[in-house]
Amino acid sequence: MTGFSHEDAYARNGNTIKVIAIYNKPDDFSAGYIARLFDGIEPTAKAVTGKTLESIREKIPKGYTRIPRDERDVGSLVESWIY
Repeated sequence: MTGFSHEDAYARNGNTIKVIAIYNKPDDFSAGYIARLFDGIEPTAKAVTGKTLESIREKIPKGYTRIPRDERDVGSLVESWIY
């Protein structure tokens, strides 16, 4: 996977925000990092993968803002990006 399409990254349904959550080896993906796209709080089927955090961050579309992980988040969550 090379990245999110322009439509995936920026098209909105109503007033929802776009969120990309980056995980490191979650239960369902043990091969490395995965960034999953959410439309508001609803997960989508869109995701990108990478061996390193840096390789995933390079795939985050321009205009997104990084939100650090909160201690209450699931342990595999590294950070989130919102648009």
